[in-house]
Amino acid sequence: MTRSLTVLFVLASLNISAGELAWTTAGPETGHVTVVRFDPLAPNVVWAGTVGHGVFRSIDRGATWQPMNNSLDTGAVSAIAIDPNNSSNLLVGHYNIYHTTDGGAHWVVSEEGLLPGVSRITSMAVDPSRPSNVFVSTTRDVFNPSAGVQKSIDGGETWFDSGKAGLSTKDVLALVLDQLHPSTLYAGGQADYLGRPMFKSTDGGTTWFASSSGLLAGDITAIGLDPLTGLTLFASQDGALMRSNDAGMSWALDGAGVPSSCCTAIVYERNSSTNIWLATFDDIYRSTNGGVTWTPAKIGNEHVTALDLNAEGALVAGTENNGLFRRASSSSPWLPANNGFLASNVLAVAADQSHAGTLYAGTQRTGLFKSIDHAHSWQRLSADLLDLHFAALTIDPANSSTVYAGAANGSGFYKSTDAGATWSSPSFVPGAYAIVIDPSASNTLYVGTGRGVSKTTDGGASFTSVSKGLPSFTAFVALAIDPANPLTLYAGGTGTSGLYKTTDGGANWTKKLGQVSVGAIVVDHTNPATVFMTTSNGIMKSTDRGETWTESNSGIPTKSTAALWIDPLDGHRLYASTTLNGVFRSTDAGATWTSLGGVAPTELIGSLSVEPGGNVVHAGGSGGVFSYQFPGSGTIVRRRGTVH
Repeated sequence: MTRSLTVLFVLASLNISAGELAWTTAGPETGHVTVVRFDPLAPNVVWAGTVGHGVFRSIDRGATWQPMNNSLDTGAVSAIAIDPNNSSNLLVGHYNIYHTTDGGAHWVVSEEGLLPGVSRITSMAVDPSRPSNVFVSTTRDVFNPSAGVQKSIDGGETWFDSGKAGLSTKDVLALVLDQLHPSTLYAGGQADYLGRPMFKSTDGGTTWFASSSGLLAGDITAIGLDPLTGLTLFASQDGALMRSNDAGMSWALDGAGVPSSCCTAIVYERNSSTNIWLATFDDIYRSTNGGVTWTPAKIGNEHVTALDLNAEGALVAGTENNGLFRRASSSSPWLPANNGFLASNVLAVAADQSHAGTLYAGTQRTGLFKSIDHAHSWQRLSADLLDLHFAALTIDPANSSTVYAGAANGSGFYKSTDAGATWSSPSFVPGAYAIVIDPSASNTLYVGTGRGVSKTTDGGASFTSVSKGLPSFTAFVALAIDPANPLTLYAGGTGTSGLYKTTDGGANWTKKLGQVSVGAIVVDHTNPATVFMTTSNGIMKSTDRGETWTESNSGIPTKSTAALWIDPLDGHRLYASTTLNGVFRSTDAGATWTSLGGVAPTELIGSLSVEPGGNVVHAGGSGGVFSYQFPGSGTIVRRRGTVH
């Protein structure tokens, strides 16, 4: 289990009144985009679906974005459908279906009649002649084989199975409706037991027949249909581009100039049979001759996951790692389009204690970022560090140019010696969830991994396992070192593995507290006998170096706690994040806690760090970094988060 699953918790709802202290959204503005849809009636309006952050709307063709998630489950959105006659009516799908009738201001679940066992809504199609007819394609979960196509005849209020007669594909991954002949649909996905991945209906989904002649054996992941003739189709199948010129009756390999990573989206320009766009994991391609040849229309080596264009030719593209891009026309350049698009998962945040305003953020799949202006703006540190789940960040207190990052995947351990400008992975670690540095020897580090604890004495060039006494195959997501005696360390694991302690630099570990999941551990630098940790039973405190523990939750209304930070100069001052109740502060060594500012972002928070001087608190979580500034410290935090 990754740190992102074990230490991300929900903070209280943001409800700010005039003059009230509040948290600010601080970016970085980026995220993983899954679907993009232009409003068919309003060419300036475009919607984007994300992984973990619901949907965003732009009313200026992608120049700025606003989340539209009131009552919407912000899971991995995979489909968006807009009523072609009334764009206030929208449907959003992930593992469930949500419906809005007021343009996204409010959402309600629309699941009546939806088959049980649906694991994901993969695509949606609306009948333009009768918008109350809506079709969705689905995949199944492992416990129920129900999957295929389902239909609504009341605009998404209720559903029924539309794939019983003839549709035998196991999982439907792509669905298109013929705009000229709305009773005609194509459903592609995982091949059935006869190796048929594509099916067609000509009676509005009542019956289906195979339309797979000439197709390969792999999955169909995207379909594009000529809007003017309804005869030419393109389908992406296991990286190949397939073409049919006879409404799906026969297929042949196509795609001269198309990379083997085709395709995540196939989009025709409005009112054109010749101008077609492909979104691929090797960027974007375009044809102006009906797909005979394809030429690159690249953003710049992006994994493009979504694409759409309006009737005037403006395009918006979504990517896996870098958020959104927009293009005013087919002849215009691509521009970043992430203003307001706060859809990153920040799993780790670290404030440089030697340089006020310098902050590092580690994200899930969107890379590492650095700010030198109190999180007002951000710089992506390396394009080579995408697709990684950064769960730990540690700055060398003796030399702040040396920064360590731990990831749950990839090589695990990453190092920079030039303040984040360049990074290397000197040695493999099987998932790095926590990193601590020996204060007496900065080349000695301990890493909490998915298989115990590892140690290096040469700055990460090599590691050895120091896990004797620790349970096997347990992720240790929390580590802390005694600043007065660096051979003493504390390690906390997931599940019910509990807390362990070593007094010989990791050679031997003993259990000090069991039957709890540990999220974070801190040691009081001014009194190292005092140790705090967040657990599944709340905040725990020890005053005898971890030998005995007592609860330290007075003033906190929940025992579900996650991130923890202690002032290195004043052990009486601590910060902790909780489930549903926000961030709390203690100024009396954990005896009592009070809500920080009374308001907090409605996001998942798993990391806390405070700038030197104690005036600015940064919280990392779902939606990016959130910052809180204490009064009387000048204007430091500003609401922005732009990535440069």
